[in-house]
Amino acid sequence: VQYLDQAARQGHVEAQYNLGVMRAYGHGIEKDRAESIRLFREAADKGYVAAQNGLALSLTDGSPDNNFTEAFAYFNKSAQAGNADGLYNAALLLRDGRGIPKNEQLAYRYLVQAVRQDHQTARLALGWMLLEGKGVNKSCGEAVGYLKAAAERGRWGMLLRDGLDAFLAGDVDGALEKYEAAAELGYEVAQSNAAWLYTHHCPGPTCQVPAREARQRARRLLEGAASNGQPEAMRLLGDSLWYGFGEGGDELQNGALAVLGLA
Repeated sequence: VQYLDQAARQGHVEAQYNLGVMRAYGHGIEKDRAESIRLFREAADKGYVAAQNGLALSLTDGSPDNNFTEAFAYFNKSAQAGNADGLYNAALLLRDGRGIPKNEQLAYRYLVQAVRQDHQTARLALGWMLLEGKGVNKSCGEAVGYLKAAAERGRWGMLLRDGLDAFLAGDVDGALEKYEAAAELGYEVAQSNAAWLYTHHCPGPTCQVPAREARQRARRLLEGAASNGQPEAMRLLGDSLWYGFGEGGDELQNGALAVLGLA
């Protein structure tokens, strides 16, 4: 750490970035968000792509001083340099219109570029955009291709793949069983997918969960995804609190304002 700090003080951008990461997460050194942001900014403003992405992530981490407009500017610099993480993160802000006007078409193009670099989470996001027809004509066939490719990668692969297969076969209960198992591992995509199924398919022909319980489960899952920093989950959770998961009145609406303030 001592040598890394010396190099960072001398303006070495890679050292500034690496020390920024250590400060951000408290790896081998005291955690210090403000110092991490300062180091990221120094390296980012010198054109260091990884630091641009790191700074932008810090500006969207749910802290009171978050600035999504500035975050997009840095994500986009990283994206313009061809960085897969920058492309993916800029695409999410473009897709959701956070800090900048919504532009789903550009978000789709950015995700395509990230997927070409084998970016896993970009592949998932691209699949869902195709499934929902956001920024591109809806194509279930292409969506399934991307989602299956994503499901077959990673340590959660079998659970996600089986969950998707069950859903495509019309077995919502079976899909929920798999997605819930992956959600328990803390995987935010599984949490969001299960919440979506509870919201849109329960109760139903292949889902025996009562409506009230389904809403409660969806809320729990969205809370898990939101706690992992998933912006769309934050928005959905805020909406659901505002409009009400059962009783709660003013307490729920106060909770909604708090969550939406982070999103």
